[in-house]
Amino acid sequence: RLGCGGLPGLVLTSYISSPSRLDLGNCSLQQIVPGFQEASTAVIIDLTGNPLQSLPDGAFRGFTHLQTLALPPSLDCPGGSAVWDSVSTVGGSRTCRGQRSPCNGTAQPGTPGGGGTGTACWKRGPSWGRG
Repeated sequence: RLGCGGLPGLVLTSYISSPSRLDLGNCSLQQIVPGFQEASTAVIIDLTGNPLQSLPDGAFRGFTHLQTLALPPSLDCPGGSAVWDSVSTVGGSRTCRGQRSPCNGTAQPGTPGGGGTGTACWKRGPSWGRG
């Protein structure tokens, strides 16, 4: 794992070194850093051990491959527990696993009735955090 020095450039550097995993755990982040969207194809994201108070609206929009998100325990999983196969809180981490649909629907992603608007849903990504 790379150290946290050099943020926000670390986001892209960390992601390039391991394209399926973005590890920003224990980086003293108080907010999501610029360049975070560069990691939109990440499968695993670790934000544990950071003093994050909230996640900005749309922080995970377009993260259609995300399957595991580890957060500080004070934060809820984006979209709520209905969007994830499992949500658990153990020690200093809330873990959101198994994104059910990147469009927050009950049908298959990208299909009519899937909570999005057909294939356009894939292009926009999840609507987590939108008001």
